[in-house]
Amino acid sequence: MSQKNRILLYLVITLSISYLYQVFITVVAPDIASEKFSNLALILMYFPGVIAIVFTSIFKEGWSNLGLKIRRPIFWLYSLVIPLIITILLLVFIQLLGGEQKVFSMQGYNVSFLDKTPVSLVTFIPLFSLNFTVTACLTGIFTIGEELGWRGYLQNKMIQVFGLIPGVVILGLVWGYWHLPIILMGYNFPEYPILGALIFMPLTTIGFSLIFAWLTLSSKSIWPAVLGHGAINTLLSDSVIDRIEVPEKILLYLLIVGLWLIAGIIAGIKLNSDYKSGKIQNLSFR
Repeated sequence: MSQKNRILLYLVITLSISYLYQVFITVVAPDIASEKFSNLALILMYFPGVIAIVFTSIFKEGWSNLGLKIRRPIFWLYSLVIPLIITILLLVFIQLLGGEQKVFSMQGYNVSFLDKTPVSLVTFIPLFSLNFTVTACLTGIFTIGEELGWRGYLQNKMIQVFGLIPGVVILGLVWGYWHLPIILMGYNFPEYPILGALIFMPLTTIGFSLIFAWLTLSSKSIWPAVLGHGAINTLLSDSVIDRIEVPEKILLYLLIVGLWLIAGIIAGIKLNSDYKSGKIQNLSFR
């Protein structure tokens, strides 16, 4: 079977099963704010990875191709720092544009996060860093399901067939539209479900995809993407988003999409440059 046909078969099976499951979620847990919905949505995250394992086993592609080895852990730091910087920029722009954020609050020289007890800046920085890292790691227990499929199994194949940047961008679109039913249900962009499903989510995941491609291909491992995905989900959780007030909610969504897309473009330029200069010697995990 050709590489292109293998990609097509993987996508048909993964999208079909995932869409059917998302329809099931809409029937049994229509309230997106409910615990039942959240638990069922977490299970969904494992579908790309489980199917990737099945494909790897059936076609005897070799487990080393999935990027499961731990290499160059410095990129784990980038996985945490990049989402944090983009979130801070988001909050700064929100205030500059007349909105208000209650994610971080200052009381004199004391800082609090998500309405927790304010502590001095000297104490806050290490405590927040530790809490953020641990939360991102715990969230990574679920994001590994997606990353094993998108980055571990599919990314290198997409690059081989479509080229470096086009392959990563197409993968980002696939990843975005994989969420289609659940976004139409009101998840992530409840005020604009159609716009969110068709435009906002795919553009955002293109940005994610470019960043994760640089992280994974530079480190020869999917673990920076697993941790980065966990960090993003932590910083874009309802507990954070609900503490951001803007005159129109669409402004918040446009800022999120725009910042991640810009970050992705920068990462894509860096990725392409590193490959041409030889810093990234090949486009696989071996």
